[in-house]
Amino acid sequence: MGADLLSDNGNVALIASRLRYVSYVETMALVYNICDHAHTFEWEAKYMWTKQRSAIQAAYFIARYLGVIDFPLMFIYNRASGLTPTQCNIIFDLAVSTALTGTACGEVLMLLRIYVLGGCKKAIRWYLLTFFTIIGFVIFPFFGLFLSSLVYAPSPLPSQISCYLQDANKFYLSMVYGAISLYQIIVMALCLNYGLSTFQYTRSQLIKIFYRDGTFYSMGFAALSIANLLIVIMGPPEFRFLLLMLQRSLKSTFSTRIILKMREMAHHDLGFQSRSLDPMDTTTGIEFGERRFNERQIDVITNGPSVRSAMSFGRGSRIVFHKDREPDTKKDVIELP
Repeated sequence: MGADLLSDNGNVALIASRLRYVSYVETMALVYNICDHAHTFEWEAKYMWTKQRSAIQAAYFIARYLGVIDFPLMFIYNRASGLTPTQCNIIFDLAVSTALTGTACGEVLMLLRIYVLGGCKKAIRWYLLTFFTIIGFVIFPFFGLFLSSLVYAPSPLPSQISCYLQDANKFYLSMVYGAISLYQIIVMALCLNYGLSTFQYTRSQLIKIFYRDGTFYSMGFAALSIANLLIVIMGPPEFRFLLLMLQRSLKSTFSTRIILKMREMAHHDLGFQSRSLDPMDTTTGIEFGERRFNERQIDVITNGPSVRSAMSFGRGSRIVFHKDREPDTKKDVIELP
């Protein structure tokens, strides 16, 4: 449960070989991240670069663009020659801290999808906030303890090993990955629960995107987190960060893609089309396929009522709310000029 050396057998060549594999995986994650940015940039410019600011946008941009800090730092950490142990320690601390921050913002976006699937109810919101906070209170303290346990030594082979991590506490890192694994398993269960119990019969493409992509993503991340934990516990010390940047990259791209798909489908599947099924029925609201969503869900998807009213109904139209109903059952009435 205490500290362990980077390599038990002291084989410098073996250490260098293992660290090269870590470097290859990080390079692959970086290339994937760049390709994803190029592929989705048009979506982002269309659906995220809006004048109205929100916490969702802040989480989106942090999750998406904080990689411009942690990826270069990890590149320096793994490849730059002539680094001192102190410099290695500082660079690694900054890199993994920004990576963890970006990943946390990605998790916020993933939980947002669960919140929408659950109907944007207050009970679900407080449950998700409490759940996220409790997991955070486990992960961040143990993560800080792990960083404080790192001991670097001069590299035995500077031409191939940039930073030589001589000592680290495996227990602290195991607790971090264990908490992340538990978190991902619970998120996967929530995705399955809300998807199967509420929306399995919907015809709405938006909900199908929510359910299909979100469920597959959560299952993949749960498997990746468990793999990370097993590597830390059973694998060689050099591989304990093997999947770190890959998981960070996948979390960033998948979570931001979900938000972009939400916005895109809100424009196309909804079409922001509001129609009255019955001219005498003044309670007809916006429809997602065959299922009506409440006002709060639409606000979350479209980034707020002002954006929703301006983009969905065109100029000159206005929204009328039924004040005698609860927020979760409000339906919008469209009055055209």
